[in-house]
Amino acid sequence: MDLTGLWEGAWVPYQGGQFVSGDVWLDIRQEADRVTGTILWTTAQSKAGAGAPIAGTVSGQTFTFDVTGMSGVSGELLADGDRLDGRLTGLRYLLHVSLGRKRR
Repeated sequence: MDLTGLWEGAWVPYQGGQFVSGDVWLDIRQEADRVTGTILWTTAQSKAGAGAPIAGTVSGQTFTFDVTGMSGVSGELLADGDRLDGRLTGLRYLLHVSLGRKRR
């Protein structure tokens, strides 16, 4: 499984919260089990977005990563073909994230 590419989707908090939902993008490159790239997300209140570099690994169908420069912010996503689903933790709310691979 190679996760290299552009992924886009949405996030929602698991338990309500100030922001109803938002969009999320991953632009990642995988080499062996190592993954690097960028995550960008917007909120319902701000479409400007916040972006940050990420670094992580793939083990089986599970992609785990840390958001560089944002202490404690991490993600765990399960890959299923052209879908990634999971969670982003360490922010104000626990977020459910669902993305699809974008064809270039």
